[in-house]
Amino acid sequence: MNESFTVEDGVLLCYTGEEAVLEIPEGIRVIGQRAFRGNTALTHLTLPDTLEEIERFAFSGCTALKSVEMPKTLSHIGFHAFSKCTSLTSIEVPEGIEEIGNFAFYGCEALQAVRLPETLKRLGTAAFSNCLSLVSLSLPDGVEEVGNFAFSVCRSLLFLHLPNGITSLGKGACLSCESLRRVMIPFGIEALSEDLFRGCLQLEEMLLAPTVRSAADTVFLNCPRLKTLILHKATLEGIAHAIPDHVTPVTVSL
Repeated sequence: MNESFTVEDGVLLCYTGEEAVLEIPEGIRVIGQRAFRGNTALTHLTLPDTLEEIERFAFSGCTALKSVEMPKTLSHIGFHAFSKCTSLTSIEVPEGIEEIGNFAFYGCEALQAVRLPETLKRLGTAAFSNCLSLVSLSLPDGVEEVGNFAFSVCRSLLFLHLPNGITSLGKGACLSCESLRRVMIPFGIEALSEDLFRGCLQLEEMLLAPTVRSAADTVFLNCPRLKTLILHKATLEGIAHAIPDHVTPVTVSL
């Protein structure tokens, strides 16, 4: 084992090396809290096939990190695990992951491409918030819950796919997604939470599933280019109070 690693019972507690390209050895089951936090030398990382968990702040602030290879054995990505990895350009989350922790990729400003697993069920609070270069994101069909501010301040986000089956879109989930132009709210969503699309400056059109029955007053606040809401009559009755005066509701039949 490399002397730069401090390991106890399969948990990598600390890394003190300065390698740019690093392959973590087999046998490691857990990357411990803050094990690599603030490491500014690491650029490319390969995680072992024995890895099951990445704990909180494990790689937070690794500002030179550009790529990470994750194994299929991984089952948990913790709180702030990769936050402020400002050079990370792409990430592929492996199959088997059911939840991405709160703030897991917060502030990954160079992140452009994200591939999420079909096993994913929940995105935590601000999981991809402040990913300023992210242009497109497609959530897999199994996702049921999107946490508060999950994609907030993703200012380059042009395309967001939300699958049928989601039951909860947290408050401010798309807050200040300034490039987003069109959104379809899928079957399963019943309520539009506060500040959900607030500050989406380029948003022009939205299609709402007939399951939507209520909306917070601030859902569409500061959406100056929003012109059209396509929705069902029962939905209109439930959210009329939240629709700005400059928006035209277009009702359709079931």
